[in-house]
Amino acid sequence: MPAPRFHPLTRLFLCAAGLFVASVVLSVVLFVGSAITSVWTERRPDLQAIELYTRFPLALTLLFYAPSLGWVWYCRTRFDLRSFTSLGLRRRRALRDALRGALTGVLAIGLLWSILWLTGVISVVGWSAALNAGLGYSLLALAGYALTFAAVGFFEETLFRGYALHNLNNWIGWKGAVAVQAVIFGLVHLALIFALIHLGIIAGPPHEARIAALGALPALILTAVFFALCYRKTGSLWFPIGFHAAWNFCLGCVFSLPVSGIETFRLLDVQTNQSSWLSGGSFGAEGSWLLLPILAALIFFISLAPDHPQAMLDLELLNRADEPATAPVIEEEEEDDMDRENRFRTKFGTSQGFSAETLRELRDLQEAREKQEREAQESARLTSLATSSFAPPVVAAPEAEKVEAAPIPKVETPKIGVEARPVEIAQPEAEITPVPVAPTPPAPPSPAKKPPSPRW
Repeated sequence: MPAPRFHPLTRLFLCAAGLFVASVVLSVVLFVGSAITSVWTERRPDLQAIELYTRFPLALTLLFYAPSLGWVWYCRTRFDLRSFTSLGLRRRRALRDALRGALTGVLAIGLLWSILWLTGVISVVGWSAALNAGLGYSLLALAGYALTFAAVGFFEETLFRGYALHNLNNWIGWKGAVAVQAVIFGLVHLALIFALIHLGIIAGPPHEARIAALGALPALILTAVFFALCYRKTGSLWFPIGFHAAWNFCLGCVFSLPVSGIETFRLLDVQTNQSSWLSGGSFGAEGSWLLLPILAALIFFISLAPDHPQAMLDLELLNRADEPATAPVIEEEEEDDMDRENRFRTKFGTSQGFSAETLRELRDLQEAREKQEREAQESARLTSLATSSFAPPVVAAPEAEKVEAAPIPKVETPKIGVEARPVEIAQPEAEITPVPVAPTPPAPPSPAKKPPSPRW
């Protein structure tokens, strides 16, 4: 039996508490491993842990994301009483939306990098020294970082634009949910960057790194707003996941700039020539104020698109009144687009703000809903027949039995010379039609007077 539905704020608190416990456990495991390896390296355990995280930051991030994603799944299915895919992770159109988001992310970061290069904020010295290790190592490093950034984008979008956004919308409405999740997204990244600066993992002077991280806060907030609108307008999280992953990969590996202060494998040797508020400093191009108008333009254009019906249905479904403890958990196979109730009574088949593709989806939803109604009616009819089969049969009396049998009349034939006996006539099933009686012939004439022969 699933747990009762908690208040949205309680659900958010439980999710955050579980993620905090997971991070503490990972830190303890990392420190214990560093203490064991410090015996052979003859170094302090804390320095060994810092070096380990400096060399493998993204790998350790993935190690933290695996149990954290499992906890988010548990919170969604047990506390929200909804399937994990209802966060916007349905398989339908997943690859197409992810590729569209990745292409948009590549174009956006390419535009920013081109502006920085053309204005002289950054300059390209040549190819990176990492390429000297060989082509095989470079390809393996690029594939590893691509996989890592895809996992990072998947987890962060599922957590912030998925679980947090849905529950905040259930609590304070859509606009408040977008604003709060954007601020939380920025502050969490800021706190992580400050922790990395404190541990010495981010290169550069600590004061300059802190200033760059603070300057990146507006861009982080606008990015979170843009990703939330991407979910509302596309109906899934695959578009922002693709955008997020492609943005980080191209920013770090292709355009060779720090990703949120973390150095990655580089194809180019890029140098920064101007102040950090233009270049982003040690934080990377995400801290550049030249990114703000690009994000504002993206938000403006994505806001012009119509709301996707599936996203509106998923958000509204969690806004319903709390269900009892016996409410079933909606499984993944029951969460397809064609099996959901359209509570907004959208006028299917019209073009009121919807594209042709969206109209086809709406027609599919309408046909599926009508099919469900027909199946429900048929099921109710079969159930009624099965129930009535156990009751004693009630047989209606035939129409003929309700009428009392009439007495059989006796019809006497006329006397023609010989006395006739009474004849009994059987009662017919239908109403008896009286038989006409032939008239009595006249008596024969006396023999004294012989009538003339008639002439016929």
